[in-house]
Amino acid sequence: ILSSGESNSVKDFVEKAFLVKGIEGSWILKDDPCDSTFVSGNNVLVKCNREFYREIEHYDLRGDNSKAMKDLGWSPKYNFENLVRNLIDG
Repeated sequence: ILSSGESNSVKDFVEKAFLVKGIEGSWILKDDPCDSTFVSGNNVLVKCNREFYREIEHYDLRGDNSKAMKDLGWSPKYNFENLVRNLIDG
C-alpha cells in the first residue's frame, strides 16, 4: 500500500461521505471539539462520543509517495473523494 500524498481529517471524511449520498451538512463547532456536531437542517447527523475521542495530534500524517512515483512511474488511482465514494457506494 502506498500513500496518496494527501492529508485529511475525520471531519473531511464525514462531509464527503454525506455528500456522496446527496446530503449537505455543516459543522457546528464548539470550544470543546467533542461538543461539535455535524448537522443537516435540524437533524444532528454526527456527534462525538467521548469514549472514542482523542485529543488533536499536532503533526501531519501524510505519506511520501515521491520515490514510488519517480522510480516506478506509479501514481495514485484514487484521490480522497474517490476513496470515500468507493467506501460508501462500494
